[in-house]
Amino acid sequence: MEDLSAKPIAFWRHPRKWVKRVLSLNDTPHAKALGMAIGVFVAMTPTVGLQIVIVLTLALLTQRLFYFNKPAALLMVYVSNPLTILPIYWADYKIGTLFYEGDLTRDTLADVLKYESFSQWWDALVTLFVEIGRPMLMGSLMLGSLCGVATYFISRSWLKTHQQGRPSSEN
Repeated sequence: MEDLSAKPIAFWRHPRKWVKRVLSLNDTPHAKALGMAIGVFVAMTPTVGLQIVIVLTLALLTQRLFYFNKPAALLMVYVSNPLTILPIYWADYKIGTLFYEGDLTRDTLADVLKYESFSQWWDALVTLFVEIGRPMLMGSLMLGSLCGVATYFISRSWLKTHQQGRPSSEN
């Protein structure tokens, strides 16, 4: 099997390689699917630049409660990337405005997400949490929960079907 860590850019651009990587993880379908679901949930939150830290912290804090496959979770946080971040965050915001008032435009949000330095990234993160935080956070929790639950059930079913002759410790 090809070493995907040697070519992270090619890996990121080719979804089939993501699939092969998840299939190659040595774990149960439940653990991989739960990891994928957690990764998707975190990817839907307005925490650009902190998502990997959040997944690893969550793994540390929950290790006595439940287990999930960390590499699967880390792979899935890349659902939110420079190409998808604006549509995801816009959906978060619009869903959140069903519960909290907000008058942000998509163009204004796009401007917030443009940064080239650490200080600009930090300013964007502060803006996401402080200035437009309530609707954005509420929407991200709702969208993240929906996407995470769907990801779990779809990927678990898919992983069980495509388990390539590996013994499984679960039904």
